Amino acid sequence: MSPFSAHGEKVNLSEKAVLIIAVTAVAGVAVSHNMAALYHGYIGIQAFIAGGASFLLFCTLIALALSSINLFRTGLLKLFLLGLAFLTIHSIADPHLGDGGPATQPWLQIMIACVTFTIAGILLIFAKKNEHWSRLGKAITVASLIFSLTPIAWGFALGLRNNMPIETLNLDSMIDRQYSKNSIVIVLDETSPEYSPILIRPLEDAKLIVVGKEVEAAGKNTGNAIPSMLTGLRYDNVIPCAMNSLCGSNSIDFTSLIASNKKSDIIGFFHPYCGINGLRSCVKQEKTVETWLGGFKYFFCYSFNKKNLLKFCNASGAHGAGISFVEIRRLLVEKMHKAPFWQEGGLLYIHIPLPHPPSNKAHSTLKEEYEENITDAADLLGILSKKLKDRFGDDFLLIVTSDHALRVLYHCTHPMYKNENCSKDLPPNRNKVPLIIATPRLVDVYLPDTNVGLLVK
Repeated sequence: MSPFSAHGEKVNLSEKAVLIIAVTAVAGVAVSHNMAALYHGYIGIQAFIAGGASFLLFCTLIALALSSINLFRTGLLKLFLLGLAFLTIHSIADPHLGDGGPATQPWLQIMIACVTFTIAGILLIFAKKNEHWSRLGKAITVASLIFSLTPIAWGFALGLRNNMPIETLNLDSMIDRQYSKNSIVIVLDETSPEYSPILIRPLEDAKLIVVGKEVEAAGKNTGNAIPSMLTGLRYDNVIPCAMNSLCGSNSIDFTSLIASNKKSDIIGFFHPYCGINGLRSCVKQEKTVETWLGGFKYFFCYSFNKKNLLKFCNASGAHGAGISFVEIRRLLVEKMHKAPFWQEGGLLYIHIPLPHPPSNKAHSTLKEEYEENITDAADLLGILSKKLKDRFGDDFLLIVTSDHALRVLYHCTHPMYKNENCSKDLPPNRNKVPLIIATPRLVDVYLPDTNVGLLVK
């Protein structure tokens, strides 16, 4: 029996070609999906390969199962496409489908590719006697291949064009350099400007002079906002395309960024900050899965633990990808206090998932968890203010801002918070964030109207 047949029914040469195309296209989607996890540090190289292989294995197992129980007496190609149909239904049912755009996860690309594969499969299965529909099905399959792989190739091509060296971590646009010799920039992830008074209070209690305003967020999510703050360019339509790169209409390779201040330390997560050239020190806290088995587990937990019911997934952090945001916050604060900045001065850039949900203690509503995290963020600012005064006297600068506001609609789809009152009494996302500057002495500062290019001269 030919390997391209099922129950003795041979698949003709043209269908063999379509099968190869379909497998290649799914592999392309798998690479695109898992590249995001690799970029963010959720998985290592081995897990990246294993997670990508899981896409193909998943569809193949469904095809073999259907074949073995004689539900369908048809070719492997058609069974494979039925497997993709199942994956499509699963993808559409994902409550987080498409959130944040392709900068955080290319689920929309995956869904569209799977939908087109499914249409092609249906046409090939039920139009056996109609050559017109059969040709159309094959044409759609080819189109799916082009759609799946083109964004990656397109992103790489644009990335080669756009990746010019950019000097970053520069505060000259806000304050004269003589007043920013010892500066902290802290990005409190997902902070709505309505909570600014709570954040300002500990700064004023430390007898600091505080100025602040609402500014336009540099993006709709962490994936595109942070690069925009670092470079001054917009990254609204990008996908992770390499370990250190985002590719799209504007592309960024973190290894092409150069620290303006050679006494710069970074404590962060989510982005490959440590690729920036000229840093004095860098710590990126990751949720890394390194092993082959871990890669398969990551795919399984991410795909099938939407309601957080599988204990072995939840025990190892979000989607089985390692430690949780709560633990990441604790580790980042620990590393923050050990940065060379406290001995040598310079610039300390901190990006921490706070007040980003969840909170350290589980609560019944999103509002309770978020406001607890706001309080924790304010406490952290109080600790930093005191430590800055003790170490640098009246010669320091503290800048507090965020990448984007609280994404109420996003979090209210999560099983942890999903209920009819989830968004009650929470501020709507107006695409605004706080920008707060605190100093121990009166100096001239300039507050821009947007965070785009905040850290570029």
